[in-house]
Amino acid sequence: MIDRLSPTARKVVLVALFVLIGWFLWTVRSVLNPLILGYLLAFVVHPLVLKLEKRGWRRRRGLASGAWSGCGRRWCRIPGR
Repeated sequence: MIDRLSPTARKVVLVALFVLIGWFLWTVRSVLNPLILGYLLAFVVHPLVLKLEKRGWRRRRGLASGAWSGCGRRWCRIPGR
């Protein structure tokens, strides 16, 4: 559909689309950081969960152990050790 437009109109439509997308991302920027962090954590923990599932562990138990080994130890350190 966009290929039917003249080159000038196509540029105007694309610039307007990019401006609209930029405005939307700027509006929801406070939500994007936790979403990106959650995606990265899932990306890191998922291979560990798959390996544990192959060994016979359930997914929930594998996820809990992966989260504990990856993130929980940092936050639950005992001072002085």
